[in-house]
Amino acid sequence: MIVKERKKSLKLLKLEALDRRLSLEHPKKKEVQLELGKASAGYHGECSLDYYISFLANQNLYIFHDLRLSSGTYHFQIDTLMVSPAFMLLLEIKNISGTLSFDHHFNQLIKTIDGEDVVFSDPIQQVKHQKFQLSQWLQKHNLPSLPIEFLVVVSNLSAQIKKVSKSDAVIRSSQLVEKVQSIHTQYKQNVLQKCELQKLKNTLLKNDTPYNPDILAHFKINPSDILTGVVCPFCSSIPMIRNKGKWTCPTCNQTSHNAHLDALRDFALLFQPSIQNRQVKEFLHLYSSSGANKLLSTLHLPYEGTTKGRVYSLEGLLED
Repeated sequence: MIVKERKKSLKLLKLEALDRRLSLEHPKKKEVQLELGKASAGYHGECSLDYYISFLANQNLYIFHDLRLSSGTYHFQIDTLMVSPAFMLLLEIKNISGTLSFDHHFNQLIKTIDGEDVVFSDPIQQVKHQKFQLSQWLQKHNLPSLPIEFLVVVSNLSAQIKKVSKSDAVIRSSQLVEKVQSIHTQYKQNVLQKCELQKLKNTLLKNDTPYNPDILAHFKINPSDILTGVVCPFCSSIPMIRNKGKWTCPTCNQTSHNAHLDALRDFALLFQPSIQNRQVKEFLHLYSSSGANKLLSTLHLPYEGTTKGRVYSLEGLLED
């Protein structure tokens, strides 16, 4: 059973919004695009594994994607966690191309592509540390201890895997179902009763704390550098013009009735998840406060405060 679905992280959504709203000439544009490329590749690598995970959904497993838990001082991120009454399984997913050599002596992963080596931290060591942190987390929350297994899953089909020393911890995506079935065979005795499994599931969900960076501060970008206006969903030009209840792109002449929704999501991702009438007018390039108020009324957003100082919540738009 998929308990927590996989979706784009807040960091990835913020990187996408930032890339949309930085000019091509901005000095941080390439840096943002580089980090966006890495985050997108990671996400698509995780998504590609979901085809194989779908074959496990009907088994006696709770499946959590993108869990972030606190060890007290630090947080640790788990790409995918599978929980059964008999064991837990951590999956660390890597979407890396080239020839991959796992050097366990120096705890590093070496990617060789076009004759050049790029060194990464060892994902096996990384997921081993996650296992330790998860074990400590279970103790901290007075939850029953379960055997914890782990796998590093290479999701990139073009990767050539080489290992300096033998390890069953590294597999390809296509091996996942067979590997999980093997682990099921290894742990035949249930450790948790149904009620204990339910408690563990609820506690994991309750303590999941998604990473929510201040993306402008991360790149040291001034808020005034952010391009305002509604982005055209057809040609990506900015800004569109509001006229007679719809948005028109002056570049491609396409129209949209709801392009402002993406603009408001960008505002929530880059600045804050709440907005006032004045900010709507300025960010969407509307001509009047009454026009901003009329548009806001169509969205039925929750709000606080009086008419003049009313603050609208954009949280719901981020969940769409």
